[in-house]
Amino acid sequence: MMEVRDVTQKFFQLPHEEKLKIKMTPQSDYRGYQRVGENVTKGKPNMHEAIHCYMPIEPGRYGNHAKPMEESNLWPDYPSNFDTLLENYISLLQNLSRKIMRGIALALGAQLDAFEGGTTGDAFWVLRLIGYPFSAGIPPRIDIGCGAHTDYAFLTLVNQDGDICALEVRNQSGEWI
Repeated sequence: MMEVRDVTQKFFQLPHEEKLKIKMTPQSDYRGYQRVGENVTKGKPNMHEAIHCYMPIEPGRYGNHAKPMEESNLWPDYPSNFDTLLENYISLLQNLSRKIMRGIALALGAQLDAFEGGTTGDAFWVLRLIGYPFSAGIPPRIDIGCGAHTDYAFLTLVNQDGDICALEVRNQSGEWI
């Protein structure tokens, strides 16, 4: 996991022109690099930059509706091991997710593989690598890396740098912790 953080930080430290070589566009099926402020939550620009990756879908598997998701992810040329490292990381996350889902199935009294195969087992993943260039020295609640939102997935895994407070969760009383 530390290697993933290291190559991600190296990418975000590159000159802007280099990062734009994998710019996210409609033509890239919204995969690739997104500049600070381009991601918007509830009408407000988010103060982070990101690389968006999606599970590549086998051409024709879901007909014309999934055609936009049949493209490949965009990987930068530098750091040179970025694509290999991230593809291995994605594989590890898929295996971890499968184990977590099996644990949830057992806790619910279902079969171990209740969330595998058929409709529920056709998992789709999204990976966002996020950089917060404005975090240092900014008072809390002024710089919002990403506005309050609800993830659209059933399971979200977070690999967060230990020295950055980049994630808050609202508890039942409405307090951000």
